[in-house]
Amino acid sequence: MLRPFRYRISLWLISVLALMGWNGERALAAPSLRVFCDSAAWIGDSLSLKLQYEGTDPRHVMFPILDPQGYPGLEFFSATPTYDTSYDKTTGLFRLRANYPFAIYTAGTYAIPPVSFRVFEDGQILIYDTDTLWVNIYEPDVDFEQDIRDIKPIQQVSVWERMADYIRRHYIWISAILLGLLAAVFGWYYWRRRRRNLPAFSAPKPVVPPVDRALANLKTLKDKQLWQKNRVKEYYTELTEILRVFLADEYRIAAIEMTSDECIENLRRHYPDRKDDIARLETVFHTADLVKFAKGEPQPSEHEDCFRTVWQFVAQHKTSTHEPE
Repeated sequence: MLRPFRYRISLWLISVLALMGWNGERALAAPSLRVFCDSAAWIGDSLSLKLQYEGTDPRHVMFPILDPQGYPGLEFFSATPTYDTSYDKTTGLFRLRANYPFAIYTAGTYAIPPVSFRVFEDGQILIYDTDTLWVNIYEPDVDFEQDIRDIKPIQQVSVWERMADYIRRHYIWISAILLGLLAAVFGWYYWRRRRRNLPAFSAPKPVVPPVDRALANLKTLKDKQLWQKNRVKEYYTELTEILRVFLADEYRIAAIEMTSDECIENLRRHYPDRKDDIARLETVFHTADLVKFAKGEPQPSEHEDCFRTVWQFVAQHKTSTHEPE
């Protein structure tokens, strides 16, 4: 309950109506004063004594500065309160609340003595006192026969966790350093290219179709005239190597790693309609194997026939799948 000096006034609502003269104007409601506090808590819990004013002007109330010695057993964190203010557009009233946080560290029942409000009304300062509040503090059950132990075992922090935490706390600086290093590397690359009179960025090399690459390599092989210089083994080695690379690129088979028989068998299995072409390629592989592994000595006409067979096999792909020359 609230008491203005010798008179007790309700804690929850002060209903003082004042007539606004003889002209019949509507009376204004008096301000509302309230006090709050938890009635029960555990030892060490954070509590708060709250004083609330609700009226048309929050400047009409003065909250007290508490004297900690007047509240035995209560440990106030600060003698001056913290304030929360809100405004209700519907009623046009302000709500001002003063919070006095405190804690109690011994179990028992504690009294919060009356707290005084000072309110400015009709040119006068009126003092209102709250009733005494009671708080019950409880302590948890503790088994003193048990050994004292840590709440949780000590956890070792790994190097990676420390690094992750460091990066999380300093990611802005780390990002700036990385961007600086990137800019430095790019600047060095650009400087070297400019020093050599080269463009900063080179255009990607055009992709050469397998058929064009194979025909170019066959032309180079022909210009070497290897079998004419009695380098027959080297001639057939390069000829079959060009053919194997072409088959691997154009037909998507592992011709480079296969033996001659495996390569022919794979072609027959996947391309049964190319019997004549595959038979001619088998002759080329057979002749090359005789030269490389059995020291065979084909006739000059066989050299030319093998070259012509490979050339025609490759060239027919250009006429069928690429623009003609």
